[in-house]
Amino acid sequence: FTDSMEYQLFFSGFLYDTTKFSTGKVKLISSQLTRQRWLDEKEDRHGLYWFFMELRIYILLFALMLTGLLLQKKYKALRNWLVSFFAVGAIYTYLFIFMKITTPIHLGLLLFLWICLSGQYTKKDALFPANKIYRAIMGVSILLLFGWMGLRVARESSLNEQHRQRFKCMVSEINKDRQKLFVATDDSFPLGNFYIWDLPSQYPVSNLLYKDRLLTHTWVQTLARFGITDFTRALVEDEKVFLLGRPLPALEIILRAKLSDRIPGYQCLEVRKLKPAG
Repeated sequence: FTDSMEYQLFFSGFLYDTTKFSTGKVKLISSQLTRQRWLDEKEDRHGLYWFFMELRIYILLFALMLTGLLLQKKYKALRNWLVSFFAVGAIYTYLFIFMKITTPIHLGLLLFLWICLSGQYTKKDALFPANKIYRAIMGVSILLLFGWMGLRVARESSLNEQHRQRFKCMVSEINKDRQKLFVATDDSFPLGNFYIWDLPSQYPVSNLLYKDRLLTHTWVQTLARFGITDFTRALVEDEKVFLLGRPLPALEIILRAKLSDRIPGYQCLEVRKLKPAG
């Protein structure tokens, strides 16, 4: 980075100034930031720790099922599943090193392992060993694990509902002031927190500039609707342009402007205005 201001703007996704952030410059910065994880940094080890922590229910469930195969001496079935396990382990390792693990891939690989394990049982096979004590222990253990899963699902569902209500509140407040253009300065706008069955048409937000519109290059059309030809100048001088999110000190320095305090009247939005300094 050229300076700390460029650093702030880049990691805030505030890349609208094409003289400072040309396509080539963004590609150069991105390539310099891209690295591989070899567990030599604390951040990598911390990420790996939480990766396994999130997997602990599945690890215990797999271990329980594999114990059942061992107790029933189904060594061939165990060997067959271990082939799939090591293949998935290799994929996980590759994705971890190159930082490519995403939720769909993660869940897909777990589902693949579960299907492979289920495929080792035939109609004639018993799920649990014949020994009543082992059968009771494994049955109770599975019930406890599924109960643990249920509690986690309920907790995540509650959090998601809170996020959805916040999303609806923020969209509602933005749409109340359609004559204003809100420019996001961070990731605080919960753009993805809508219900899975909701339609995008239910939550139109035509007066918001968010970093997703940089990727699709639709921010130019948004500016055109508001009659803005010089965006940098409009940030300070246009009375209908407001900043949404946490303060971004770099803008005050670059634009030689003063950032106002949080504007009252918004319950869910953190809105501020840049004004000429002095």
